[in-house]
Amino acid sequence: MDRILLISDDPGRSRSLARELACEIHDVADEAPAGPADAILADVRDFSAESVERLRRVLGQARRGAPLVVLVQQNSSRARLFGM
Repeated sequence: MDRILLISDDPGRSRSLARELACEIHDVADEAPAGPADAILADVRDFSAESVERLRRVLGQARRGAPLVVLVQQNSSRARLFGM
């Protein structure tokens, strides 16, 4: 795999994970295009409608068939639904 993209709503929290996995961090609030990725890891805690919409926008730019792993850090129906 050439490019692993870690999408985060808190890049400071995700920095050590990105370093360990040798992946690039993209802040979900960043308006810049994410570009295509070979694999995507989503590390978000905010599952508000606005945050999920921003995450979907980034996934639409980057995913293009790439595997997606979602870190679910809370036990809520909205987080579980997104993780499916």
